[in-house]
Amino acid sequence: AVRNENAVFVTSNAGEGDGATWVQVMQTGYLHGIHAVSVHPTDPRTAYLACNSAVYKTTDMGTTWIQGGVQDLIYRDVAIDPANPEHIFAASNAGVFASTDGGLTWGNLSDGIPTGMVVTALSFNAAIRQLAASTYGRGVYMLRLEEPPVRPRPAPRRRP
Repeated sequence: AVRNENAVFVTSNAGEGDGATWVQVMQTGYLHGIHAVSVHPTDPRTAYLACNSAVYKTTDMGTTWIQGGVQDLIYRDVAIDPANPEHIFAASNAGVFASTDGGLTWGNLSDGIPTGMVVTALSFNAAIRQLAASTYGRGVYMLRLEEPPVRPRPAPRRRP
């Protein structure tokens, strides 16, 4: 899968190089931008989008998308734990959020990162169970994940 600011394209024959056929599966003008796409490590039909409005998940190569993540955040990147692809990590304008159930529920995983820090990119090192969280102008924070993976704290509920 590839992305641009307003659309998502997929291919089922990427191995053909220049002969690969790419099909637009989602027009995303209403999302106000796609920042990153991450594809499941063993199931190419499943992918996640980091968007201005949410984290989106597909399990059918982009035919349908399910909106997830914590409301009212801007998402910049998504990382998937290759050892357990149900564990998803999202970089946002309010830190790092994580899901242990494939994106159904999300919690805060920003321990050690100053409150309100904008996280712009993630890199997951499965060998040492570490998640690098790059911030906007404030360096990189290393989040050490426990084995078995730690359950994130539930995100605060939105107050009326």
